[in-house]
Amino acid sequence: MVSADGRGLVSQAGAVLLWETMRVTGLGRGLSESLAQWRAPRAVHDPGKVVADLAAAVAPGGDCLADIAVLREQPELAGPVASDPVVSRLVSQLAGDLPRALKAVRAARAAARERAWALAGDEAPGADGGLVTVDLDATIVIAHSEKEAAPTWKRTFDLDGHRFTAFATDARRGQLADLELRHRRRARCEDRIRCAKDTGLRNLPLKGFAQNQLWCEIAALACELLAWTQMLALAGTARRWEPKRLRLRIFAVAGRLVRGGRRLRLRLARRWPWADQITAAVTWLQALPSG
Repeated sequence: MVSADGRGLVSQAGAVLLWETMRVTGLGRGLSESLAQWRAPRAVHDPGKVVADLAAAVAPGGDCLADIAVLREQPELAGPVASDPVVSRLVSQLAGDLPRALKAVRAARAAARERAWALAGDEAPGADGGLVTVDLDATIVIAHSEKEAAPTWKRTFDLDGHRFTAFATDARRGQLADLELRHRRRARCEDRIRCAKDTGLRNLPLKGFAQNQLWCEIAALACELLAWTQMLALAGTARRWEPKRLRLRIFAVAGRLVRGGRRLRLRLARRWPWADQITAAVTWLQALPSG
């Protein structure tokens, strides 16, 4: 028998790690400050909180604005979450002022990234003084039908059926062949693209071009949340798990919320194989000061 009358239950309980990562990196606070100018005088929901909620919904597998409903039904963990109409109106509002909106979101992302790398210490990229490579690439994202675009060699669609590539470097030394060899050692970049497509970039779900630009920003934010969570809270091979494995092993665990002693406790399933990793990760993050 199946009945929908359970109380105190939480699905995707492991996603509590994402909220702790937002706290320690200061991402939630930064988004609230950066996007404060788009908050109406009598608005109930903070625009920065809405954007953070969207990223937190995409990170565990969401692929459209409506998937924020997963968080809305768990206010004990996510706090108050905006309704679908409020989310839609905010996205349209930000898309209507896109250059300033993107600048505001990226400023909050940059500050949170700096904080995350500082907290990571020796585990942060470039901490050993080595080269930090910024590898740019492009990928095809489905957003058109056969009637609107020409097919490409990948059996999808661009504007004229062509694919353009470029190789650029600011290195002042080295032979061209050596620079190109270094450029070709880019498996990590390809991995990130695959992970991004598994984290909101499989398709562009919105109608307007500017709205989809904002969606790409939210997807990038979700990818960073996953990366920061792994870097700051997980250990061993778990730091290299791709989103699909993180969702199955870490986020998908069931939990029960219990109140007692003026505290709220999240009790994870006892026999979950990775429960100890999750509790250790939460404990480690909770020991860090808020950003």
